[in-house]
Amino acid sequence: MAGLSRRPVLALQGTAGLKFQAFSALPPRQGKLPAPLQRPPSARFVLPCGMGDRRKERDRTNLLFHDKATDEEGNLWEARIWKVPVSGRYREGVRYSLAFIRHGERAPAVLYDNHHPKGPHRHIGPLEEPYEFQDVDRLIADFRHDVTRVKG
Repeated sequence: MAGLSRRPVLALQGTAGLKFQAFSALPPRQGKLPAPLQRPPSARFVLPCGMGDRRKERDRTNLLFHDKATDEEGNLWEARIWKVPVSGRYREGVRYSLAFIRHGERAPAVLYDNHHPKGPHRHIGPLEEPYEFQDVDRLIADFRHDVTRVKG
C-alpha cells in the first residue's frame, strides 16, 4: 500500500468485545484536481427539485466508521456505517454499506447494505437475499464470516 497514509480516525468498542479502528486510507493529494472535478470554494451543490428532504436527512447523518483498504492479495475492502435518524427508511437508525471486491473484478463478491426501498439485505456473488440486522457488531461479524467463506 505504498503511497497511502493511514491515520487513525475513530476507535469503536463493540458489545461483543470486538474492537474496530477506522483509518483514513486516502492517498496524499498531489497537485490540482483535474478541471472537471475542480469547483470554486464558493460553489454549492444544487439538488434537483424534490430532493430537499433527502438533503435534510443527509445533514443529520453522522459517519461512525469508514475503512477502505487493499489486502495482500489485491482484494478491496470497504466499510461505511452511518448513524442516521430513525425513520421509515432506516428503522434501526443505522445506514451501512460493506463491500468486498476481488482483485481484477468490478462487482462485489460480498456486499451488505440497507438502501431504500430494499432495506437490510446482502449480496453474495449473484445471489441477493434479505438480511436480519441486529446490531453493528453482528453485522461486521456476519460480513467477515461471508468474506472468509467466499475467499475459500
